Amino acid sequence: MSILIERVLVGGKERDIYVDGNEIAAITEAGRGRATAGVGVDVVIDGRHKAAIPGLFNGHTHAAMTLLRGYADDMPLHAWLTTKIWPLEAKMT
Repeated sequence: MSILIERVLVGGKERDIYVDGNEIAAITEAGRGRATAGVGVDVVIDGRHKAAIPGLFNGHTHAAMTLLRGYADDMPLHAWLTTKIWPLEAKMT
């Protein structure tokens, strides 16, 4: 299946996004997507007032935890958080 998303915000600019199968085939200036996609687009989506963002793979991270890796291992979770991690995190700037 092919999808054309027209006039969607990408990085603050209006763009057309052409998806062919499971891959983004092209990102063009707004209004040029149909020419890039050619004939036979299965679905056209009006992207006005919408934004396209990257996939949020591992979008939730605990960056501060990388500094504390291995600190106070082998403790029950509640004790680890309340006696070790939270007090140390409170001192981070």
